[in-house]
Amino acid sequence: MSRLALLRPLILLAFLFLSGCSQESDSDPDLTKHVRVQLVDWHVAGLWVINAPVAWIRVTNYNYEPIENILIKYETFDSEGNRLNTADYLIEEEVKPNQSKNFIEQYMGLIDLYSQKLKVSLVSVSRVKKKK
Repeated sequence: MSRLALLRPLILLAFLFLSGCSQESDSDPDLTKHVRVQLVDWHVAGLWVINAPVAWIRVTNYNYEPIENILIKYETFDSEGNRLNTADYLIEEEVKPNQSKNFIEQYMGLIDLYSQKLKVSLVSVSRVKKKK
């Protein structure tokens, strides 16, 4: 058995642990309906080892207050349009009111080897918590 075969399960577990896949319960539906997410570009990293989508996502906040904890659902599809993977990804950073912010090099999680297309959609956002 090769070293890579032995290390692969550990690499996958570490990657899942470090990826932003948790959900926030303090989402705000009123803020969420005034936020847009756009997939600008993406590629697959770690071909045949990890297979993670690395995305450039632009978030536009049309609200009059800042947002954070941007929960995004992503789906992958094969070349024929069959869905392969579905998962959530959390961007914890803040987006100021009436502004767009680019989030580049977002390693979103593990995907199927045959993923050819990526779709992102907004699930929820939350109000920025005031610091004391």
